[in-house]
Amino acid sequence: MEAETKNPARIEALRDVMAEEGIDLWYDGGSDSHLGEYIPDFWQTRRWLSGFTGSAGTLIITQTFAGLWTDSRYFIQAEKELAESSITLFRSGNPGIPSVEEFMIKHLPPKSVIGFNGTCMPAAKVQSWHKLFIEKDYAYKGDTDLVGRIWEKRPSLPKHPAFRYMMDYAGEGSPQKIDRIRKYLLDNHAEAILFTLLDEIAWILNVRGRDVEYNPLVVSYLWLDRQRIIWFIDPQKVPEDLATELREEGVTFKNYDDVHKMLPELCSGQHVLVDTGRTSSYHEHLIRESAHKVIEGVSPATLFKSVKNPVEQNGIRSAHIRDGAAMVRWMVWLHQAVKRERHTEITVADQLQKFRAEQPLFKGLSFSTIAGYGEHGAIVHYSAKEETASFIKAKGILLVDSGGQYLDGTTDITRTIALSNPTPEHKKHFTWVLKGMINLSRAIFPEGTTGANLDVLARKFLWQEGLNYGHGTGHGVGCFLNVHEGPQRISLKSDVPLKAGMLMSNEPGIYFEDKYGIRIENLILCRESSKKGFLEFETVTLCPIDISLIESTSLTPEEKQWLNTYHARVRDKLSPLLTEQEQQWLSEQTREIS
Repeated sequence: MEAETKNPARIEALRDVMAEEGIDLWYDGGSDSHLGEYIPDFWQTRRWLSGFTGSAGTLIITQTFAGLWTDSRYFIQAEKELAESSITLFRSGNPGIPSVEEFMIKHLPPKSVIGFNGTCMPAAKVQSWHKLFIEKDYAYKGDTDLVGRIWEKRPSLPKHPAFRYMMDYAGEGSPQKIDRIRKYLLDNHAEAILFTLLDEIAWILNVRGRDVEYNPLVVSYLWLDRQRIIWFIDPQKVPEDLATELREEGVTFKNYDDVHKMLPELCSGQHVLVDTGRTSSYHEHLIRESAHKVIEGVSPATLFKSVKNPVEQNGIRSAHIRDGAAMVRWMVWLHQAVKRERHTEITVADQLQKFRAEQPLFKGLSFSTIAGYGEHGAIVHYSAKEETASFIKAKGILLVDSGGQYLDGTTDITRTIALSNPTPEHKKHFTWVLKGMINLSRAIFPEGTTGANLDVLARKFLWQEGLNYGHGTGHGVGCFLNVHEGPQRISLKSDVPLKAGMLMSNEPGIYFEDKYGIRIENLILCRESSKKGFLEFETVTLCPIDISLIESTSLTPEEKQWLNTYHARVRDKLSPLLTEQEQQWLSEQTREIS
């Protein structure tokens, strides 16, 4: 997509159509019609208008002002990408920085009209506005895509073919999943539901695709009630063998855009469950106008999908063995290559992708690899570009956050690697992060515990030193689905009880702007403990943690035992997939520390 940062004409063109429609403020939260994280180019309106390429941010535009709000992961990136534009950057969470809504209350006069693309806005957001802005008496116009009216040569919707996700990997058939969902609806006094999140639809139907970068998804909608299963999808994207199989399971097909005109009829006389956090404002409005009754609740697909069945769990373990082997092969290559060749953050990331691609069942990356050398490691979601990528030398530290999509699982791993003898400061900070990661890994907790209850375990040692990190400690992970999924997470803001079978990340870190960043990330699978009524974590990521960065005198005997046991398992599981030279390197890197 062409760069926007130096193109204020687009914002001016938007202001013209805002004036025509009587809209005083245009709100763009950077989402798509399926409220996804990775947005197909067709819906990249915020990027097209502002030039900001981060995955999280809100853009608001009035006739005299343009501002973009983003969180600490993107402060440095946003400052560079918005440079020389007319857009003001707001660093969300910093002292004195108002939220978007606080800014609107202060600067937007009463009875103003707020415009947005309602298909790309969660219903819960607009519901919160009705309460928050009640004294301002704002009006809302969410039935039009203003950017679509001015965006010439707009990319088309993706048209990649869908394919069946085999039972060997799914572990449960689509009819069984649909039966579970229908029972959930019945138990919650509902009869029907519209699924709009693409990972939910992929999970329910046991289908996958290539419509969304890094996520094996198919752009579509799914309607489900007591009698009907309707998949709204471009028919060209459904191969005949898949269509036949799905028809045998009771699925009928309608064109993707038909959902808007058919929804009122489908809802008529029905009790429809609506998850306002996972349904767009536009669709929620159609449902509420037509349904006999709207029942607000959590999407059953989100709840069911988060708990991996035994087949999925075994696949996840297998995928992490192969992914770990690719990581070790890359680490061996890296330590040799930076001494004799000229490499950048981009070329080392490309080489890691090549090693992953050699592994069986590999289907692509699970997100864009973050390879941050030196000061770039302090940018949490750093994205290297050809013109700014650092050359990597055989000194300092390199932070690499990466992952793969395999047919049997999704991986996400971060390692901080010393390319020379680390400084005492490097070792001190790395060890504090490691202690937090181990502390969470070893947790045993009662059923009903939430991610908020556990988050402090990873931050404890940083907090003791007056340090912290701005991101959550852990996010949910799918099984050959999204690398970020809910509802489970390890965060101070999470109120979702953890359950056996949930897969999450464990990734504390520490970042020093213009110096370096340190993060260690493993994926952990929640499982039942031997203690009745309690849960614990199984670490499924298998890859050495750089022991040269560890201040071993700062580890307790229990922490050393955990690390030594973990490294022994890494050697045992990965060695059969490595060459003799790689095995020797791994053996040295996973030697016991005392």
